Amino acid sequence: MDQTSAPKSRLSLADSAHIAEILSAIAVVVSLIYVGYELSQNTRAMETAAKIESQRIWYTLNDQQLASAGRFGLGAETYDPTKSLDDFERVDRLWLGLFVRTQLQRYQESYYRAEAGYLDETVWLRQSRNLATSIKTLPIWREVGEQDAPFVAPDFVTYVDGLEPSGSVNQVGASTLETEREQPGSSDA
Repeated sequence: MDQTSAPKSRLSLADSAHIAEILSAIAVVVSLIYVGYELSQNTRAMETAAKIESQRIWYTLNDQQLASAGRFGLGAETYDPTKSLDDFERVDRLWLGLFVRTQLQRYQESYYRAEAGYLDETVWLRQSRNLATSIKTLPIWREVGEQDAPFVAPDFVTYVDGLEPSGSVNQVGASTLETEREQPGSSDA
């Protein structure tokens, strides 16, 4: 039998070592890409958490001030479309401004959560519609929103400016969104 014509079917030890080096280099590159991705996700989560916490600090402080004021019934006045801040005494104007500011800070926190993907899209859609309806149709909300604009994140102000109101706001602050459903007791006949 002629040994020169038989094909080699086995890799030499050196060839196997080269293939192993190439595979290990590919594994290192893939691992580094994965670590980079995880770091960017972690950085994004930390940035969002910092934004949220900065809002939480302020509205927690505001909540404490609101609770000590003993004017809980006054909050309903912010949802009256016929009232503005000028309709109230100075101390009540301050309280109403604080009340609306606290709500706006909560909306801004939800905005950051939604932007980061931590808040369900349908929940944020409902909240942003309520915000748009409040700030665009209720004088007290509009006045406080305009006063506080310099203290709010510019991206949130831009977002709010682009919102369109939907429906109306009732006396407890819940938006009654326009729907295409038939209301109970009505008929198309």
